[in-house]
Amino acid sequence: MTMNGNKSTYLSAVLCAALFATQLCFAQGGKEFATQGATELGGNVSFVSITPIANGFSGNNVTVFSLSPTIGYFVADNWEIGADPFGLTFISGGGGTEVNMLFFGAYNFKTDHAGFPFIEGLLGYSSESDGATRNGLSWGVRGGIKAPIAGQALVNIAGEYLQITLDPPNAANRWGYNQFSLVTGLSIWL
Repeated sequence: MTMNGNKSTYLSAVLCAALFATQLCFAQGGKEFATQGATELGGNVSFVSITPIANGFSGNNVTVFSLSPTIGYFVADNWEIGADPFGLTFISGGGGTEVNMLFFGAYNFKTDHAGFPFIEGLLGYSSESDGATRNGLSWGVRGGIKAPIAGQALVNIAGEYLQITLDPPNAANRWGYNQFSLVTGLSIWL
C-alpha cells in the first residue's frame, strides 16, 4: 500500500500532536510503570510485510500500514495482560479489509536506565472481507522496548510476528497470512 502526500502529512501531524500531548503528562506521585495496579493506554503504528498462504502455497508479499489502539493492566509487578482491540489493516491489491481482536500477556523487564524491554504473547480472532468473509484464530509474539520520553509517557518500538489463519470451510491446507512487523507507538500509564 502506498501512502500519498496527504496521508503522510496527516500521519505526521497526528504523531506530532500525540508527542505534544505526552509533554502534558507529568508524574504526580502516581504509580510507577510496570507495577501492580498500573494501567497502560496507547496505540501502535505498524509497517507490515504479509506473505499470503493459499492452499498451502506462499503468494506475493504485500507491505501495508495499520493502526491499532492498546490497553493493558498490570496484574503483578512486571506482568501485564491486555487487548489490542479493533486493529484495522487495509490491504491494497485485493481491496480487502482485515480486522484483528488480539489479547496479550506480557512481561516488562525493569532496567536501571534503558527503559523497559518487554516480550508479549498474542492470541485472538481475525476476520477478512473482500467480497467473501473468512474468520479464524491468530497468534503471535512481540518483543521490544518501552522507553520513557516525558512524565508518564513512553515510546514503544517492537518487532512482531503474527500468524493469521483464515481457512475456508473444508480446507485441506492452511490459508491466511504470516505477518512480520516493525511496530512503533506511544502510550501513557495511569
